[in-house]
Amino acid sequence: MLPKVKKHFLILLAVLVVVLLADLLWGATGIAFRDFINVLISKEPANSTYFIIWKYRIPKMLTALFAGAGLAISGLLMQTLFRNPLAGPYVLGISSGASLGVSLVILGASFLSPVAADFFRNDIGTGLSALGGTFLVLALMIWVAGRVGGNFTILIMGLIVGQILGALQGVTNFLANPETLKEFVLWGLGSFNQTNMNQILLMSAVILPVVLFAYFYSGKLNAYLLGDLYAKSLGIDLTKFRRTVIILAGLTAGIITAFCGPIAFVGMAVPHLARHLLKTYNHALLIPSTALLGAILALVCDLISHVLLEGYVIPINVISAILGGPVVVWVVFKQRNKMYEN
Repeated sequence: MLPKVKKHFLILLAVLVVVLLADLLWGATGIAFRDFINVLISKEPANSTYFIIWKYRIPKMLTALFAGAGLAISGLLMQTLFRNPLAGPYVLGISSGASLGVSLVILGASFLSPVAADFFRNDIGTGLSALGGTFLVLALMIWVAGRVGGNFTILIMGLIVGQILGALQGVTNFLANPETLKEFVLWGLGSFNQTNMNQILLMSAVILPVVLFAYFYSGKLNAYLLGDLYAKSLGIDLTKFRRTVIILAGLTAGIITAFCGPIAFVGMAVPHLARHLLKTYNHALLIPSTALLGAILALVCDLISHVLLEGYVIPINVISAILGGPVVVWVVFKQRNKMYEN
């Protein structure tokens, strides 16, 4: 690793530790660092601080950590696959599939008995329905990737699928009563607060192997950026390559969306920040830095959402759009200036 890159990487690690501690200590109830240390080494839930740290803030922090890193890597893979700086984790309709699954279950639960409705409308039912919708869309896009020869067709199919699923979701929203519609809207605003340790373990079991695989796949990702002909000259099977990238990015975005809702702009903005910071397109350097930056941004969004307005938790999508939106606007204008310069 180059000395300059190594320095940036160490700085990102230090920032991550600081933001992680801030997310654990700050919130509706402030916790002193000494009390935090005492809670960590204590074996008995002696006070409310123990409950706040272990039952609420640590699961929330871990969720933000994995979700931010996963979405950032998913966005980087999609931008590489389509060679498009405005691609993101949800460009293939993943979020639309998850949203439709959740809306169908929430709407359908309103027609069931109270006992059955409670089962489908809890965190497990919502997560399973989102995963089901995600995997259906992912399976369709994998099939498309194996049948077509170009990225443009895959991208168009993803947009079409997203629009169709969005229309079906609109129908379910129209038929829903105000109470069930509010549940769906709250899920769509995004949250790191609703996950339990089992869900976090499942997320980590998907996200960590994807990040590692993407890192060891960085050579092919670099070659692919230089064009199809160059990638083929190195013996890369483009159909298999596209299918692999779609699976990696889709699984990551899908599992995060299932448990956290669709989180906007993190996956689209963070890869650009990593490229700007490192001044490189080498995925062996970008992948770990992008994962760290994604985790940092998600933790910052979570922290702001809890401390900005006293007594309220602002939805994550509001904060991520405010922080990530300007980065995307900057990318658009940068690309426009390049076009006129050429």
